[in-house]
Amino acid sequence: MDDYLPKTFRRDELGEVLQRWRPVQKALAPSLAAGAAAAASNVVLDPVILESIRELESMGEQAGLLEKIINLYLEAAPKNIEQISIAIANHDVGALKVAAHTLKLSSANLGARGFAELCKGLEIKGQEGSFVNSETMLTALTQNYATVQKSRIAELKSKPQ
Repeated sequence: MDDYLPKTFRRDELGEVLQRWRPVQKALAPSLAAGAAAAASNVVLDPVILESIRELESMGEQAGLLEKIINLYLEAAPKNIEQISIAIANHDVGALKVAAHTLKLSSANLGARGFAELCKGLEIKGQEGSFVNSETMLTALTQNYATVQKSRIAELKSKPQ
């Protein structure tokens, strides 16, 4: 594939690029529509994204891609949460913005849309230079990460052997 997609792309944009470079499969359109509906309803976990990664695995030499991505996420996310916590404690808007943005993107890429929205809220706090309610938001983020973490670990365990 020789194409370009900006870093924060939407599912429909990805679908358009894939359709240009791959024969359209009847199953692809419904899964994209289901993913858009799940994201719109702010579902905590979006299984369509995981299915998209699995599809990439099955298309070529990307064996173990989903497992690698999940493991990297599970390793990095707690560090990002810690960076957010430190940034809030130190009232460091730059560090808050960067850590929240990083965690938002990686979470969204793995289907944790609701969690990514929490990260987005903290990212906005960093952009605005405001720490009002940031401790409460951090508590919600930490509590919700437990759900995301359990779902990603369950995904690894359910991987077909």
